[in-house]
Amino acid sequence: MKRKSFIVIVVILVLVIFGLCAFIIYDKDLLNIRGNTNYENNEEKKIEKVEEKQEILDVNSEQVNTLINQIVGETNNIYTSGTKYFGYYFQQNELNSEDMDDDIILYTALKKFLGDKSITSFYDNNFSISKDDIVPIIKSIFGNVKYDNKTIKITACDPGTFIYDNNTGLYTIESHGCGGAGTSLIKHKITGAIKKKNTIEIAIAIVYVDCYSNGMTDNCNFGNSVDGNQMVNKEDIILNVNKNIDNLNNEFDFNAYMDRLNKFKFTFTNDGNDNYVFTKVEKL
Repeated sequence: MKRKSFIVIVVILVLVIFGLCAFIIYDKDLLNIRGNTNYENNEEKKIEKVEEKQEILDVNSEQVNTLINQIVGETNNIYTSGTKYFGYYFQQNELNSEDMDDDIILYTALKKFLGDKSITSFYDNNFSISKDDIVPIIKSIFGNVKYDNKTIKITACDPGTFIYDNNTGLYTIESHGCGGAGTSLIKHKITGAIKKKNTIEIAIAIVYVDCYSNGMTDNCNFGNSVDGNQMVNKEDIILNVNKNIDNLNNEFDFNAYMDRLNKFKFTFTNDGNDNYVFTKVEKL
């Protein structure tokens, strides 16, 4: 009798233990009984959380255009044609703000100062710019980057050279000529903008343009790369226009050639004062 009772008790304990083990295995899904449901649900929640922190921005908004134009505007236009700084932000697969050339940092700030003050006559009354005047501009565009105040020579076109005086801490513009009938520039189109927790990412497509006037018409090539003289490489010409061009924006349909163009993503980071500063650009 005692033996039978003992056996019954052992059987019950075994069943209880077996039941507990089965419950634990099912609850923890150690044998993947329920498939990847928990994992998938967790991943969905993670994705939802990431999406909640993103906001698609209007590519035509003032904020988006200001951020891009204050960065690439000074290195995309005719005034930097023929120099190593032409298309500066598009010469590498990735460029971080801390690795930027001092000349471009200074040039961008000095040109912005002139633009903000609506100054177009550079040689009246010994016009000059204090190094202290451009400190807040540099900080607002590039953040706390390191640079040295110095004379910079960006282009032969005015205002392209700023002479720095170590004794006074002043920049003055050196007068230059800028002859010739040819021009080189870069046109860009903003294709997307996303605001995340601490950053704004802006994607653009670019096309290089070189034009030459014969006095009657302008012959312009649009393409994906340029040679040492900033002329569009023949093998990279996408479109050629030979006519009197008043507005190049109307002569190139970005949407029609979008799949053939080089694209870049600019990242701007919140500096803590709700101002976004350039962090890096990378080729897509």
